[in-house]
Amino acid sequence: MTHHHLHSSPETCHWGFFEAKLRPVLTVASGDEVTIDTISGGPDVVPDRKLFHVPPELAEVHAKSERMLPGHILTGPVAIEGAIPGDVLEVEILDVRTLRTITATISQWVVG
Repeated sequence: MTHHHLHSSPETCHWGFFEAKLRPVLTVASGDEVTIDTISGGPDVVPDRKLFHVPPELAEVHAKSERMLPGHILTGPVAIEGAIPGDVLEVEILDVRTLRTITATISQWVVG
């Protein structure tokens, strides 16, 4: 089993949509472990950088990634070697850690 670490960056993130046609940014073997870094928040909700840690990759994604729809910044997709459309995949989440000192949530009609 191999461990992979997928970092958030303009090359590994897309903004505001799910799309099955996106090319994988990482391909792993069945049974491999993957650590996936995530970022979130549009430029309008980023807090004061003097008071909070704001990851530098967030600004890079804002600058270089096209925002397709209102929604979250997503890291991935990740492909499994040998998997084909229609296969059932089991994903086991081993751990969830918050690495940031900021968080935001909003609920709006139509936006979520």
